[in-house]
Amino acid sequence: MTEGPMSLDKVIGQTVLFSLAGTQGLESFGVTGKLFHGAVMGVDAIGVWVENPEFKTIPTSDPYGRTLPLEERAKRKFQTTFLIRWDVILSILVYTNREEFDRSEELGTGEKIDKIGFE
Repeated sequence: MTEGPMSLDKVIGQTVLFSLAGTQGLESFGVTGKLFHGAVMGVDAIGVWVENPEFKTIPTSDPYGRTLPLEERAKRKFQTTFLIRWDVILSILVYTNREEFDRSEELGTGEKIDKIGFE
């Protein structure tokens, strides 16, 4: 992977395994479990910016503010980036030779790992 000391700046654009203290406030962004794979998009003093390639919303009104009937409401997908604060992150695991990631998998201990951006 890289030589020298490890730095998150060196893994921007790569998918890593996050271990979080909790998911409060992150569920709406696609984080449903304390362990998940996510792509690092940036790092700053507040935390780590993570990609959600399939953030979904459902419009409930038209451009004029009229409520849409249920049958006219359709999911819209957006590529987004959201922040996970440092105080929520317990640890980050960086893979040195992994190319593909499954929608969901388990650690050898049986703990479930999610991947954001999926329904």
